[in-house]
Amino acid sequence: MSVNPEEAGPAAPVNQLKLFDLRGDMQMLRSGAGSDCVLLCQDTEIAVHKAFLMSRSGWFQQKLKEKNDEMGKTVIEVHSHSLSQMELVLEFIYGAGKIEDFEHPSIKKSFMTSCSELYSLGRDFEVHNMERYAMLCLQSYLSTKLKEICKLPSSPADDGPVQGRDRFIRQLGDGINTAVCLLQSGDDLEEPYKVLVDFVVAGSEVLLRDKGLQWDISEDVIPATFVRDVLLAQYRGYQTKWMRKLLARPDPPQRRVKCHACGEMPKRGERAVFNPGSLRRIYTQMCCGNCAEDEDKLDEDGLISWSVFKQE
Repeated sequence: MSVNPEEAGPAAPVNQLKLFDLRGDMQMLRSGAGSDCVLLCQDTEIAVHKAFLMSRSGWFQQKLKEKNDEMGKTVIEVHSHSLSQMELVLEFIYGAGKIEDFEHPSIKKSFMTSCSELYSLGRDFEVHNMERYAMLCLQSYLSTKLKEICKLPSSPADDGPVQGRDRFIRQLGDGINTAVCLLQSGDDLEEPYKVLVDFVVAGSEVLLRDKGLQWDISEDVIPATFVRDVLLAQYRGYQTKWMRKLLARPDPPQRRVKCHACGEMPKRGERAVFNPGSLRRIYTQMCCGNCAEDEDKLDEDGLISWSVFKQE
């Protein structure tokens, strides 16, 4: 399954990438050995194999059936998609149902946008399990980010988590707009959209406090239809199964607050430290005096690690 782009660093370990390059039938795709078909896209020829294409793609199966009577090496021309898109489709078909940029992603491009685009390609070319793979990558990524974006800095100098959160929220806007475009295409491409609605509902405690996202919503950079569906999704009956099973989710509202570290109620008169980023009346987080001074329960920097959400 895909990893978090912000944990991936500049590159995955060399040995790991070499092993990944050997997966499935990628060697045959790269070498073109035994090819009996040519895929032509944007003036570029790619040597491919009918058996692989027909068994793993309904679109290619239909195209090859139409060209069954042609003599010599079959040529399939693709004008509807770019060369880079076709390379993704072929990598998934030949690469044991995995794609390198999704298993070892960078932070340059919105991962949410990439997942939506891959989902659309899977639908266009009827590639077995490609849509499911795209959604699993998106769900895994967002489930992880739901935890990460809520880690607040312990001091003004400790702004790493905030910078990462700001970058992620900027990419979230791109991902939302891509998913909205897919939804409006009329091709029943609604899964990425539903997942992003669920994510914004689950992470609204943090996301909607972001000034940039607030501006995007007020200026309709984020489509009004998406904002409407986020509002409707507050009702539990509207939510999808994936949302109810998120790896991270808001703490339930509490009347009596327990210690974030030990889970115990503070003793009467005991000093308590509250998370300044959590809303006091809804998702209050507190650390009792004992835990706040216990080195074994603090981060490596000796400070309390707050998060609005907890891992289940």
